[in-house]
Amino acid sequence: MMTTVPLDKATENAWRQAWQSRDAHYDGRFFVGVVTTGIFCRTVCRVRRLNTDNVRFFENACGAMASGFRPCLHCQPELAPGTRWQRSVGIVAHALRLMESSPSEYRSVSVLANTLSVSRRHLGRVFRQELGTSVQELLQSRRLMIAKQLLDETTLTVTDVAIAAGYGSVRRFNAHCLDVYGRSPTLLRGKVGQAADEITLSIPYRQPYDFESVLAYLAIRSMPNEQVNLEKGSWSRTEPQASPGDLERGCSAVQVTNDSSSSCLRCQISLSEDNSRLAAVPDLMGRVRRIFDVNADPSDIKRVLSQDDVLAPLVQEMPGLRLPGAFSPFECAVRAIVGQQISVAAATTVIRIMVDKAGGLSPMALLSINEEDFPMPSARARTIRSLAKQVCEGEIRFDAVGDILREGLLAIRGIGPWTADYVAMRAVSNPDVFLATDLGVKKRARRLFGFDGEVALRARADAWRPYGGYTVMHLWLNVSQEASMKGNADIKPKIENKIKAQSEINLRKQKSKCEQEGRKDE
Repeated sequence: MMTTVPLDKATENAWRQAWQSRDAHYDGRFFVGVVTTGIFCRTVCRVRRLNTDNVRFFENACGAMASGFRPCLHCQPELAPGTRWQRSVGIVAHALRLMESSPSEYRSVSVLANTLSVSRRHLGRVFRQELGTSVQELLQSRRLMIAKQLLDETTLTVTDVAIAAGYGSVRRFNAHCLDVYGRSPTLLRGKVGQAADEITLSIPYRQPYDFESVLAYLAIRSMPNEQVNLEKGSWSRTEPQASPGDLERGCSAVQVTNDSSSSCLRCQISLSEDNSRLAAVPDLMGRVRRIFDVNADPSDIKRVLSQDDVLAPLVQEMPGLRLPGAFSPFECAVRAIVGQQISVAAATTVIRIMVDKAGGLSPMALLSINEEDFPMPSARARTIRSLAKQVCEGEIRFDAVGDILREGLLAIRGIGPWTADYVAMRAVSNPDVFLATDLGVKKRARRLFGFDGEVALRARADAWRPYGGYTVMHLWLNVSQEASMKGNADIKPKIENKIKAQSEINLRKQKSKCEQEGRKDE
């Protein structure tokens, strides 16, 4: 049963105004249930606005569904941009990230509770306190939202949709659709499905979104089975199957392109011939969301970072900058270790040699080759093998809550604070990580702030929370990166001129203040 979380008056007024004006910046942040129709909508829904006294506001779609409201068939709440929960580091925020990144793995309350090292009762209690809904209700609503998108955007049969969305049976899927929408999946779709060997799904994001800069970042850090085409604007990855039988039927591949006119990514997924990998589709979508950081809220990031006079021009110049994630947390951790004290290009070459020798970059594959087969110093090779061994044994889990992952990584000889924080920033998509010891960050900080000491940087970084990772991305941009990302060679002088102008303004203000204080003393 739904428990409504009360809103403060300021939030309710802001949401009511955003609903009336169809403000796209609030899309996905909350949903509106219309009491007279029993339907809930997104803020951007084009339907006629009724009496605002007859609406109820919900922080998530699950809350609206649990209160008896049906999803709007016009604005399709299942396609609203996701929420990153980056202002929270608690159990609920971590649970939501797990549910989005790996829906098929975390589809039960017990699995979530065990992963978070809490009891089912405690997990349910904190969910009701923060979201006003139960864990089970949220899991069910997410499952139905996935199924609804598959019905709308693919030609998969109802049976295949039920399998892909994680329903135990078609009967259960039919019952859930009837309960929420009042119609069967077939009537809801309005057409008969058919088998497909390829599907294309949309992943919405909030504008502005600098897709080109994400591609440029991924291009020089791509894995051997990944390809980035900067001219066509696409990222793709081919994922070999686990068994020889699957390999004979081909590979599962995903390609991502940008549809800026619709504010969404297009994710094209190639399926196996017998559709045996349908259940992996939601997980694949979750990983793409993490890589391309689609849940970021650029308006809030800009609001926080622009309070720093030095960062403000950089953020103004690239307001759609994102924090690219990683397809595989383990691969990201291995690359971070390989990249210690060598260039990005050299690390890419080393990774490709490792894959050729081991036949892959999974923990088991890396443990199958000897230490001397690693194209790197023996100490670094031992670090990678130690990481792979602990991942296989379950001692290192990338879904661990809090600082457990960081502490586990630091316990491995050869992994220091920079590597552990880099993994948290990219592999786990923690936006609140600031790499104060990174050489690139320190070099850039010395030019912009006039200092590069770790203590001083961390003190200043407190004002950038919870977006320290985005600050790192801005500071990492050198002249060549800025030119390649924006296709404009004079972007760097523009940024530097703005910084210089802001510095002059600050100096004049300080001088004027001193003069006024001097006159007061006289």
